[in-house]
Amino acid sequence: MFNIGMGEMIVVAVVALFVFGPGKLPEVARAFGKGLREFRKAMHDVADDIHTGDIQEVKESIQKDINDVKNIGGSHGDKAR
Repeated sequence: MFNIGMGEMIVVAVVALFVFGPGKLPEVARAFGKGLREFRKAMHDVADDIHTGDIQEVKESIQKDINDVKNIGGSHGDKAR
């Protein structure tokens, strides 16, 4: 995801251990995980909204075309009788 290797991850973990300390590190990791989970959920929701919006626009366009065809067909059918 971030294109970092195992060595870089170990360096980040050691620095985090020094900065936050062993008592606070689990709490920080938990908060980071929760934030990442919420970010991913928000991105997923945005993608769903975009996809749903596109589908709704296409559906409305098709419904308009169907109604136009029905109106044209109905007016020509009345003239033929």
